Amino acid sequence: MMILFQKKFKSYVRNLDMPEEFHFHSLRATHASWGLKEGMPISALKNSLGHASVKTMEIYVNYDEESLRTELEKISLSGL
Repeated sequence: MMILFQKKFKSYVRNLDMPEEFHFHSLRATHASWGLKEGMPISALKNSLGHASVKTMEIYVNYDEESLRTELEKISLSGL
């Protein structure tokens, strides 16, 4: 079933003259990255991606520099 989706997706990419490097798999990475940025719990992301382990989904998660900076700014060192 997944192969059918991948082939259909690739045909849309080609019909729209999008770069060949854009794959169905790219949507999973986008879902994981955006989900985390919006505060979606990692366990919920794991389930939505169909993974048995949180470790497996780490390959999809991409933090951009601005997101990382924002998260680091949340850490308060005043209590140390």
